[in-house]
Amino acid sequence: MAKNNHFNDNRGTLDRLLRTSLPPDDNNRLAELINYAHTLVSLENTIVVISDMHRGESRIVIGDFGLRLGLDGYEKENSIWESRILEMMTPKEQENKFIAELRFYHFIRHLHKSKRKHYYLASILRFILKDGSNMNVMHRMYYVYNNKQERVLYAVLSI
Repeated sequence: MAKNNHFNDNRGTLDRLLRTSLPPDDNNRLAELINYAHTLVSLENTIVVISDMHRGESRIVIGDFGLRLGLDGYEKENSIWESRILEMMTPKEQENKFIAELRFYHFIRHLHKSKRKHYYLASILRFILKDGSNMNVMHRMYYVYNNKQERVLYAVLSI
């Protein structure tokens, strides 16, 4: 099967498109997102990652599902990419995830600014567990924009 070289470095492309040098224009936004993450985790027993595009770091809130996956103690990443979660996926699965996120990014940026907040990406990710078995999980990702809806400040994902 031929490989599409157009998508050769999707993670690098996403990183470059999402990372911003502009500081967030609303200091309360991150605190609100962290509260949202804790609420979602307590309701759904899920994993929520908040990636800060300005600081280039992620905060991770782990529920019971994350504990079952062995992610206890995983609270911060010095990257917008959640490496311990990505490590549970094959390189092909990771590539598919990056392609889907890149397509979503381009879809969103062509929408009218007032409509962007109404969309999120939903996909199925396949994790390889420590015992070698596979598990399909629902992945949802949202972009949180600055007040002018021009730059992505945070990416919020729920697994």
